[in-house]
Amino acid sequence: MNSEGRDPIVLGIVGPIGSGKTLVLEMLRDLGAETIAADDISRELLQPGSPVLEEVFRRFGRNLRRPDGRLDRAALADQVFADEGLRRRLNALLHPLMVQRLRRQLEQWRECAQPPTIVAVEAAILDEMDARPLVDHVVRVEAPRDQRLRRLGAREGMNPQQAEQRLRLHEQMGLAQVSADSVIDNSGDLAALRKQVARLWSALEREHRRRPGSG
Repeated sequence: MNSEGRDPIVLGIVGPIGSGKTLVLEMLRDLGAETIAADDISRELLQPGSPVLEEVFRRFGRNLRRPDGRLDRAALADQVFADEGLRRRLNALLHPLMVQRLRRQLEQWRECAQPPTIVAVEAAILDEMDARPLVDHVVRVEAPRDQRLRRLGAREGMNPQQAEQRLRLHEQMGLAQVSADSVIDNSGDLAALRKQVARLWSALEREHRRRPGSG
């Protein structure tokens, strides 16, 4: 938290699937950042009983409703990643609402009695959802393709063929090389990653101190 009345630095974390964006977000949280992930926003929008979820069922199929009323996210992902038209329709429904919620959360943090120094937003689709204007600095997390394939298998339980298919789809979407102000290389071990995140944190803190404060 900062006591100078300065607005927080808003950091956007982008990068291809499996690169380690969530891990970077967690490390920034440990350093004191307020954090938010686009995936978490979409999950909130798609809670059972929400009007948005009912609209998804109506547009994309009642078969996506699990017995407990929740969305079968894996089945929806398989559906939209296999059809660009469906993916665009889903994005047109969700992205404006996601940006609205993100903007509202950022405003709440700015209006705190002691605003945070840094807010980190994890969103691989930062550009696609038209949220880049909400952030001050963009960092891209990178990792070799073979490492990302292994991480997908370990994290999502995908077999090699499924992981390769998902990776190719994300590459076709242009998420592998999104433009950024800085880059974090996640090809090494956790200690190397922490050092890079710590350097980024220090640079953002210096930038924050240069901002005019209310006092």
